[in-house]
Amino acid sequence: MAVHPQATTQSPSVTYCKGNERTPKAAILVFNRNKDFSKVLSAIPETVKVHPNFQKDEGKRGETAFRYAFRHKDDAAKILHLTIMAFDIPSPADEPRSTG
Repeated sequence: MAVHPQATTQSPSVTYCKGNERTPKAAILVFNRNKDFSKVLSAIPETVKVHPNFQKDEGKRGETAFRYAFRHKDDAAKILHLTIMAFDIPSPADEPRSTG
């Protein structure tokens, strides 16, 4: 899965966790430091659904976790289950400073 085409240095950090042959599951963890976390959340389904191997939306798990099914790029009979979890992380400027 590619990072969103409009990604910049201000875009959320993305970490990939890849499954193996016996476990056709993968995860993408999105760490957001932008102010507009709602925009990041709304971009996830839009971005995923245009991927050429996207098969179906398997539903949300809460407000910030999404599950999808993808066809394997070399074998359309194999299905990969992808979970995307997004986390809103305060930027250093937003964190309280210690006085001590």
